[in-house]
Amino acid sequence: MNDPLRELLAVPGSELAEVLRSGLRLTARALESTARETPDDPGTDAYRELRLVFEDVLGTAPRRAVAVVHEDPLEDLYRHYVRETPQGLPPGESLPGMPAARWQAFTSSLLRLPAQAAIEWRRASQSLIGAGPPEAHLVPGEEHETLLPGNRDLGVRELVGTPHAPLPADVAAAVRGAAPGTDGWTLGALASQVLALSEADPALYSFGSLTGGPRPLRDAAHRARYRAELLARIEDFSDQPASSLAALRALVLVDEALCSVTHLSPSTHATSWWNLLAARSRRLVFAHAQALREQAKVREPARRYSDIKELTEDDVPAHSPGQSGRVLRCLRLYADYGGNVRRGRVIYGTDEG
Repeated sequence: MNDPLRELLAVPGSELAEVLRSGLRLTARALESTARETPDDPGTDAYRELRLVFEDVLGTAPRRAVAVVHEDPLEDLYRHYVRETPQGLPPGESLPGMPAARWQAFTSSLLRLPAQAAIEWRRASQSLIGAGPPEAHLVPGEEHETLLPGNRDLGVRELVGTPHAPLPADVAAAVRGAAPGTDGWTLGALASQVLALSEADPALYSFGSLTGGPRPLRDAAHRARYRAELLARIEDFSDQPASSLAALRALVLVDEALCSVTHLSPSTHATSWWNLLAARSRRLVFAHAQALREQAKVREPARRYSDIKELTEDDVPAHSPGQSGRVLRCLRLYADYGGNVRRGRVIYGTDEG
């Protein structure tokens, strides 16, 4: 391993360094697992030398990199994940005890990680469960992607987004039967994915401005209220004249409903699935605003809270050590409709618990 690798790992506060470190740790574990299962592999002698290099670069004790071998290798993976991935399970969160619920919480939390780190953890989990592809639950999406890996042994279905899946009946009705490729269909696809994840991820909350505080979506009543509000906003957008100020106002509210589903410690990684979903929604909003030119201006409050708090209202503080004063999540965009201003709304970090 060369000096540039060590130099990147030594950079404090670097997201690139964290992704690299996570990838190296996962590779080290995968190699150790393979070495245990295939002791006659012709690469065993060379691997023993490489293992020492991993331990040196990562600063791990010999048995810390390998971990204790449990009767249940998936339990071993969970222990590593909780210890090594605080951005996936922030302080105060833990994986449930029941196997199926734990699997869903684990795979759901991967959507908060940088994309590459999520891929590596998903690969590590798939190599350990040893089950064939489980039955899949399909939801519409702009491309084919696995949102939540399933586990046939635990009776958990895979959640897959695909352009070929139909919109759920109530979502299709809300977009007034919009065809694939249209803005209405794209909103329906985004809504379908958020709604499906709200049933699977036990750590999701709705931070909608009308809720009076974050509502845990693991509660069926809160999920039902959220679904009704989201669909009502989509219906309002669908019923407005195209390329009108009324349509833009309604679209901003749909975007708010979509982006107000997040975690008590929102992911701040630009490549995390949740932030990419917000980016897809906001591309639609900014495109509509651009088409109206001088009639409307839309802005996303971001970065330092002290710089944007004049653009927002009813903001939500969230305990987030090391990120005090930073905007963690934009819940609602700031919009100026020809002098009629609607302030934005954000979650911002604080050091207070």
